[in-house]
Amino acid sequence: AEEGESNNISAISIAPGIVDTQMQVKIRNADNFPLVDNFRGYHADGELSTPEVVAKQFLPFCIGDSGENGQRLDVRDL
Repeated sequence: AEEGESNNISAISIAPGIVDTQMQVKIRNADNFPLVDNFRGYHADGELSTPEVVAKQFLPFCIGDSGENGQRLDVRDL
């Protein structure tokens, strides 16, 4: 963010959180993944976002609302 600022380039970071994708399904079904219980818990407790929700929250930043230079956004807080 700092490096590009003088050239009118801004940068933001967007954290999508844990998204319920096919990768999550594979992780939850894995027997040899060390944190499998954590990921099963995220799913059981409703802590996963859907890809559609993440995309809807992320879209404004793709089409013009650039946020503040250097800003870190968490989709769960938008």
